[in-house]
This record gives sequence, C-alpha cells and structure tokens, in this order.
Amino acid sequence: MFRAEPHNVEDFRRVARRKLPRPLFEFIDGGGEDEVTMAANRAAFQQLRLVPRLFADVSTRDLSTTVAGRHLSLPVLFSPTGQVGLVHHMGETAAAIVARRRGNLAVISGHGTYSIEEVAAAAGPDPGWFNMFPWGERDNYGRYMDRAAAAGFGGICLTVDTPVAGNRERDVASGWTAPPRLTAKAHQYAQRPLWVASVLRHRRGTMANFDPVRPSLRTFVRRASDSAVLATGFLNQRFGWEDLEWIRARWQGALAVKGGFSVGDATRLAEIGVDALLVGNHGGRQLDGMQASLEQLPPLVDAVGDRLDLVLDGGVRRGSDIVKALCLGAKAVSVGRPWVWGLAADGVDGVDAVLSVLERELDTTMTLLGAGSVSELDRSFLTPAGLPRDLHLG
Repeated sequence: MFRAEPHNVEDFRRVARRKLPRPLFEFIDGGGEDEVTMAANRAAFQQLRLVPRLFADVSTRDLSTTVAGRHLSLPVLFSPTGQVGLVHHMGETAAAIVARRRGNLAVISGHGTYSIEEVAAAAGPDPGWFNMFPWGERDNYGRYMDRAAAAGFGGICLTVDTPVAGNRERDVASGWTAPPRLTAKAHQYAQRPLWVASVLRHRRGTMANFDPVRPSLRTFVRRASDSAVLATGFLNQRFGWEDLEWIRARWQGALAVKGGFSVGDATRLAEIGVDALLVGNHGGRQLDGMQASLEQLPPLVDAVGDRLDLVLDGGVRRGSDIVKALCLGAKAVSVGRPWVWGLAADGVDGVDAVLSVLERELDTTMTLLGAGSVSELDRSFLTPAGLPRDLHLG
C-alpha cells in the first residue's frame, strides 16, 4: 500500500517513480525529442481560466456523457497504453476491470501484455474498445477485428500517428528496451527487487496479441528489442484512406481514430462514417513540435463536432482540465499516464483510485463553477488567461 495516501494524480506519479525501475518509469513518463509537445499539452490548460456562474442550482450534478452512442458514468476514458504488464502484473486487464465496474470505457492497447481474449475473460462481457494499428495488410489486421468482435469488444480505436516510433531520447539515455534485456544499464532494474520478483513470477513482459498461427510475426515480436524496431518492422506505412474505408465497411461496431488531426482530415473522417476522434499527439511521444491536444480541439469542434464525437487525449491531470476540455466541445477526455501511475501504485485498486480522484475533482469544479451537468458546459465558462491588453490602471 502507500506510504502516504495519494490525494491527486501527481501523487500517484510520485509513487510510481518510487516503485518502478528508472528505465521503465522514464519510458512511461517521457516524450519525443525535446518534449516540447508533451509540455505544451499541460501548458495549454493554463492558458484558460474558468468563469463561474453564481446563484445556479448545483444541489445535484450529472457527470455522465455519451461517446459514440455509449453511455459513460464519467467523461473519462482510459487511453490505450502498451506493455503495462511490466508496470504491474494485472496490466491492461486492470483498466478493463475498473472501467466496466464503474460504467466507463477502457481502450485496450493492441501492444498489450494480455491478449484480446484474456482481457475479455478478466473484464467480462463488453470489455471496452480494442486499440488497433495498421499491422501489415488488410487480411492481417482484419483478423484482429474478428477476434475483437468475437471477444465482445464494442469498438475499434485505430491509432494512425505511428508509422514509425518517435525519437524518445529518454529511453536511449536510461537504457530502456522492451522487454528489458541484460545490458550495461541493467543494474537499474536490480534496484527494485520487488519489481524484479513480480516480473519473473508473472512473466508479462511480452506482447500477447499476435496470432500464434503466424509464428514468424510472433517470433519477431518476442525478439523485438525496442518499440522503434517493432514499429518499423511491421506497421504498414502505406496505410491510406481506402484502407480506413475498408475497415469502416467491415466493422459493425463503433469506430474511433486516434491521432492529431487537421480540419481537412477530420472532415474526411466524418464523411467516411467514423464515430469518434481521440484528438491528441500520442502524449507528446511521437511528432515533437506539433500542437497541444487542447489547441487542436476548438477548430475541430466547429468543423465536425455535429457529425462525430471528439475526445481530448493528452495532458489531463485534474478535474478542472476535464471541465475545460468539455467547455471547448469535447464529449469526454482520455487519460493514459494517470491510470498507469495508479496501476504501478496499487494494481486494480490504484487504477480505481485515480478515477475516483478525477471524479471528485470534476464534481467539485462543476459545483464551484455553477454547472449542474456535463451537458451545460460550453465556452461561456472560459476566458483567456491574462489581463486585457487595453486595461488602464490609472
């Protein structure tokens, strides 16, 4: 359990840092190159201030929302994050269990350490959405769609911003490899003996979703030395609009696309019939220097917000961050690092605790703001930070 009870998301980060080996923590915590975009994801929230409404009836609050036709008790999704079985032996199943228990939604990474079928068995019926990449050609990723449907996943979330892994220099500096290997920097793992014992006992360090009837692919994944080799090895860099249209025609459930979007691309995605966009930048881990997630949101809402649901993905650490995203037109937010920090802290209970923290902060912020329901939130509750330029102080 905890030395001191975490009170906010940052507290869970501190616990995770204390419990995990440095290379693994840096892998979770870091971004691409100079980490400009990762920092911008947080800074963008600080550029907006909240404007409360007084004398509002906030005796009851409705925190629920709907994304792609799915009712959520809270406007918070769990983002797909790969290889978290190394963080805690429950791995991706913890997110699926908590989300289903709480009436929310987990997007389960295709690069996870539990297979599609294992997650469904752990979580029960309707385990969430399955996160897919353009793995190879249509016959290959089509098989994963079939497996997801058979396992009861109600949606596919397609990540499209990773034709190659970003240049994550923290991983190079720390000596991170996935799975961990004996290198000159491997002594850092030995500094966390409880973690080493758990990894050796549960053996959740390899990717579990790759079809065993294709031994060459399976062998490649098990031998992959790092995420860059994995990404360049079999992600389809020719994947195009026609392939997405093929997925839309073939998949009968909800279809979301995850990445950073121009208005033009978002418009075309709406025309194809995509149900939701997870608007972000891979947590600042891919193309460094691109827009913050929050900065992308307003023009997309104006262009396509009436045709598909927009979910803000990246930088959310507080309930007030959630409120700001919803005021700008997002239907929900998606969090990745926060739930993984909770997982590191205390497994399933830690993930549940992170969601409880965000729920409490969201409820408090809405009450103080004078908003009785998520549906009431709009841009009138926001103002830019800073004093007016024409302010005269005498």
